[in-house]
Amino acid sequence: MPYLLSTAFDVFLRNITVGGDLRSTAVARRDKIAELLEGKMDTLDIFPTGSLVRGTGLKGSSDVDVIVLLHYGKHIKGKTPTQVLKSVRDALSGYNARIVKKNGQAVTLYFKTWPNVDIVPAKRVDLANGGHEIHIADSNTETWILTNPSAHDAKIKKIPLRRRQLIRMAKCWNAAHSSYMESFHIELAALNTAYATDGERWAEDDWTYSLVELFNAAEELTSPTGQLWFEYTTDDWLELRDRLSRAKKLADDAWASARDRDYATAMQKLRVLFGDRFPAYGD
Repeated sequence: MPYLLSTAFDVFLRNITVGGDLRSTAVARRDKIAELLEGKMDTLDIFPTGSLVRGTGLKGSSDVDVIVLLHYGKHIKGKTPTQVLKSVRDALSGYNARIVKKNGQAVTLYFKTWPNVDIVPAKRVDLANGGHEIHIADSNTETWILTNPSAHDAKIKKIPLRRRQLIRMAKCWNAAHSSYMESFHIELAALNTAYATDGERWAEDDWTYSLVELFNAAEELTSPTGQLWFEYTTDDWLELRDRLSRAKKLADDAWASARDRDYATAMQKLRVLFGDRFPAYGD
């Protein structure tokens, strides 16, 4: 029965943390995608990435991201990103595959059991120095976006455990409020924070302060002068900005209540922020 915030956050983290061997789960899904595409599309490489691989997945919600590097001449040359996405979807027409993500970058393949798979079509661009880049299809802008999933995976794996837990909390907020923010962007915001570190036992107000810092970083990244605002439609960007502002206010109010040792009020604010996965005072 949580009467202290520290206890409540322990319960909350248990409610949203995925258990088991997530890497093996992601690899098994990758292997299944390779099997389904065999004989239908020529691929250069297929590999898993995303929040389950990075240890920031949300229990019951996060999917496995699988990057599929397609043969350029056979599947990409002369086609728009939308056409490439539809060709992957059509190759899986015998299964429950749909283009449903807001970011317009994936074909989601639905399995009978969690997790589902977001298949991300990509092309490899060879460089003059002998290296290569990966570009993913974006049907919203009809462009190819440079990405480096391996580098991002490595960055997230290096940050403290508490900061990865903070990411998971922010993803729970996002899921509870219509998922206007891209999961990847939440992780970028966390990389711009510094307070959540491992080591000493935290005080009762430390998690709430860390949430304020994270939402502040997210606001800065999605501001008109930030690096992410253009990745949203105008309507979604305005909605996201409003929801981030309200989230930061709730986190700030919870932090103020925690400093005053009014844990009942702090937990009430946090339940509005996160939904019923966050325990009520005294439950």
